[in-house]
Amino acid sequence: MNSDEESDSIIQKIKLGRKFRQNGDKKRAKECYQWVMDYEPKNTDLWEKKAALFLENKEYKFVLKCCEKMEDPASYQLSALYILGSLHRKRGKKLKALECYNKALEIYPDSRVARNVLGEMFFDAAREFKEKAESSIHQGPRLPLYIKALKFFREYHHLHPKPSDMYEQRSIIQFLEELGDIFLSLSQYNEALEIYEIIVQYKPKKNTIWNKMASIHFLLNDYQKSLECYNTIIESDPNNGEILNSIGDIYKLIGDKKKAESYYQKANQKINPKIQKLLITSKDYFEKGENDKLMENLGKILELDEYNKEATELMAKHYFPHDIDKAIEWYERLVFLDGSNSKAWCSLGMVYEFKELYEKAVECYEEALSYNKNEKEALKQLGSLFNELMDYKLSVHYFERYFRLLPNDQDDALKELYENSRANL
Repeated sequence: MNSDEESDSIIQKIKLGRKFRQNGDKKRAKECYQWVMDYEPKNTDLWEKKAALFLENKEYKFVLKCCEKMEDPASYQLSALYILGSLHRKRGKKLKALECYNKALEIYPDSRVARNVLGEMFFDAAREFKEKAESSIHQGPRLPLYIKALKFFREYHHLHPKPSDMYEQRSIIQFLEELGDIFLSLSQYNEALEIYEIIVQYKPKKNTIWNKMASIHFLLNDYQKSLECYNTIIESDPNNGEILNSIGDIYKLIGDKKKAESYYQKANQKINPKIQKLLITSKDYFEKGENDKLMENLGKILELDEYNKEATELMAKHYFPHDIDKAIEWYERLVFLDGSNSKAWCSLGMVYEFKELYEKAVECYEEALSYNKNEKEALKQLGSLFNELMDYKLSVHYFERYFRLLPNDQDDALKELYENSRANL
């Protein structure tokens, strides 16, 4: 039999097998496919032809078997593995799907498809184990399930060290915070630290996490690392009296009385009576619209304390909306000084939205939600903004979250926007 005849025989048998299979005759279909597999062609290139035909006829397992006989099987093998993995996922066979995508990565380590799908599957598995541990149905020990959740997240993080998508990042941070806090409550300090360290890779200015890390290092008697964490907080929030006191406590504990006293004094000076008096009158001037007196007061406060957050916020409010660029400058300074203040991020988002810088506005609102997932203003603004941008799916998503928090909101205009987004889905 020459090469063309061999090729025709193989094609006919595969087509016949496909026909049997479509008619529900699995036994005869298998016999046809097995004949193709058992037949050793004189022309070894025909293994590639077999693989292509099996792929075309959706017989993915046989594609992989043909690939074992080929000299350069990568392209057919990858296609088969991706499709087979996808089928296993749809059928709920997660382990088999993982096996397919892992094999794809072995063949082609830089495969984006395999990395993305595996990352998604590992993250889903991590959430699944966390939810199972928290379920009231689960009566056994919870810690092993939380450990499994962390194990799967490690696999995800290995494939995706820092996802660029902000929605994915926010979902990850929320998941990790919850898991980290669980390990902390169970006194599993090493696991909690591992998780918190990943969070600050995503959000370097998340001071609540640095504070937790400092506390864990303190409990583990690693005072140097505890100081490093507290000092990271002070870099962005130099007037945080509570943290200054904590640093003083550590220096006192390790016998450095001079440094301890210095930090205690800084903490005590945080509330300057003169600044407090100026702030009270500044707020009064702001309400009355006495701008000259307001600016004079704020100048005095910022001379005494250039990092004063309340004065910075009043400056930003003063400039909005008549000087947008100045308002942006001061709100950006505010979120730098108080990075975990969700309301400050919302205000900056609204200024950007006013200037029609919608992408930046969305980033700010999302940032607000990363610090407070129930920040109502951010949810409302995102729902409205995405309606304006005609992304109705996201608009409905944020409006639903908003109305779950405020089911009795009487804002008719807002309800009308929500209904408009729903109608356009």
